[in-house]
Amino acid sequence: MGVLVAVLCAFASEGVRFHAPRSISFNEIVSRIPLFIVLGFIVGIINYRFALRSDRQLVCPKCGAIKFSDNILQCSCGGHFENIEEMKWHEHKK
Repeated sequence: MGVLVAVLCAFASEGVRFHAPRSISFNEIVSRIPLFIVLGFIVGIINYRFALRSDRQLVCPKCGAIKFSDNILQCSCGGHFENIEEMKWHEHKK
């Protein structure tokens, strides 16, 4: 996705208008590299954050069932699903 933003910026002229690809001088390419890096970094972080939200695993502490995050938090055993990263784990003492 960051590459797409970089390509769009490469073909953008000043302002919001886009034009057909043209010869770009080496100096112009080099001057745009910092912008490409910053935009790619920002898009990458946003993509990473949304990917983490959609792939969260949930665990039912009552029966141990595991599933990926959706809008249903009630387990079929009667318990409720919790985010596995937010659970507090306690070891059994013998």
